[in-house]
Amino acid sequence: MSSLARSARSGGKRNPLVSQATLAARARDRQKAVAAAREKIRASAYGRSALEKIPPPVPVIDGLIFLDNLARMSSEPGRGKTFMALDMALCVATGTPWHGHRVRQGRVLYLVGEGLSGLNQRVKAWEAYHQTRVPERAVEWLDLPLELHDPEGIDVDGLAADVKEEGFTVVIVDTQARYTAGMEENSNSEVGVLVKNLDRLKTGTKACIMLIHHVTIGTDRPRGASALNGAIDTEMILVSGGGRGVVKLQNPKQKNAAEHPDMGFTSYICQDSVVLVADTDRRATAGKADPFARPARPPVRGSQGDDAIRWRIAYIIWSTFQHGTSGGTKEEIKRSLQGEPDLKISSANWVKRFNENWSTLEEKGHLKAGAGNSRFLLTQAALEEMGADEIRPPTPEEERSLLEHIDTADDDADDDADDDADDDADDLQGGDDDED
Repeated sequence: MSSLARSARSGGKRNPLVSQATLAARARDRQKAVAAAREKIRASAYGRSALEKIPPPVPVIDGLIFLDNLARMSSEPGRGKTFMALDMALCVATGTPWHGHRVRQGRVLYLVGEGLSGLNQRVKAWEAYHQTRVPERAVEWLDLPLELHDPEGIDVDGLAADVKEEGFTVVIVDTQARYTAGMEENSNSEVGVLVKNLDRLKTGTKACIMLIHHVTIGTDRPRGASALNGAIDTEMILVSGGGRGVVKLQNPKQKNAAEHPDMGFTSYICQDSVVLVADTDRRATAGKADPFARPARPPVRGSQGDDAIRWRIAYIIWSTFQHGTSGGTKEEIKRSLQGEPDLKISSANWVKRFNENWSTLEEKGHLKAGAGNSRFLLTQAALEEMGADEIRPPTPEEERSLLEHIDTADDDADDDADDDADDDADDLQGGDDDED
């Protein structure tokens, strides 16, 4: 406590141990400090004309997230937060419109607090659906524990320096809990330190900083102390859309624009993972993004007919070899297809029927040479004639299979080890197993 404060508390009585000269010097110092503070205030004040010179907010995804913006996406476990955040990240990194919204293309730094397992399958599914390849350094995934709540701010300052130097326009923190381990998230004082660090990260980089977080179970309110709420520029909540794999994105708070209307999304099977397709663009993008994504199921699928065999051969070529490779050999394609339960072909006649239908595809002009004469890709004629439904809602059987193979990174864990098991629900299941 200062001597002036002590003097005030004692009713203005002077401390006999402090000389008059010392008190006078302290008073002068305080006057100088007050004058300097006022000068700083005056220098920071904006008039009307100065206000007009401030550039408008720059959208990263039109109407939703912006540069120099602190965004947060929250939901119960199992609603698909990571899928949604990854979808946004890859659209920004490749310049792909985000479900009808223009994007500002830029590099993305993705902090993967849940680890890298299963991430490649998700990215490959996104690439297949959008028929594009993510450039090598357009997105960087950082699998490194950082302390964003550290009062010293060493990790935050290091992160800010890297973001600025590398030119990242979006930084995704998945999840807030993973990068604030040990912080009491219900304490406004401790969360206040995080707020200061995030503000320093945002203002120092002018990037969009997006937190992935949980809501309080049974509500649509982000979990934890309220200190962070006021600092959030864009609040997004992901809630159940009323069906398996169906979610709704809400935008209850938007500092730099009007709140965005609710958007519905459905999880669709694609290769060994899923992609999110907005209700507003599902039919339009399905046909364009993947010729195997027409609404009608081929009537022969699942039968023993030759049409079914040819359809499955084409499907294997499309999903495995059509993008980013020089094609597949006949033997590779045969091995990929052999044992397909849908076709119900006995081992005795399998090779014969495969070869017969392969020849038919060649006669129809549905196969073309890839690299050399031993590798094959589908022709445009095949894509137009044999389109089916690679991108579609998962069947219950496929959903059970996905539970075994798709990493459930979106079901991020609490710091409480007892809650870790509850966070293993799959993103497609609707998140019935929740943590406190």
